[in-house]
Amino acid sequence: MPVASSVGLVPGYNSGAYLGTSYNPFQTGGDPNNPAFSVQNLTLPGGVNLGQLEDRRKLLGSFDRSAATSTAAAPSPRSTSPAGSV
Repeated sequence: MPVASSVGLVPGYNSGAYLGTSYNPFQTGGDPNNPAFSVQNLTLPGGVNLGQLEDRRKLLGSFDRSAATSTAAAPSPRSTSPAGSV
């Protein structure tokens, strides 16, 4: 989630300016008082349901845990170099 966000009306000069568009605030678009309001770009892609999304999140978590474990267990380059070498 971006560090800045905007809900509803867009005030002037709310962009990343010289930093680039990736630093623009997250904007929901539309009127949040409208009963049919939904935040743009926060819907699941077609063919993906909530169960599949949860499965993907669990898989990502297992990859993260596996990477953290293998990184923690890996020896440092200095400890594997032969004696006298740099």
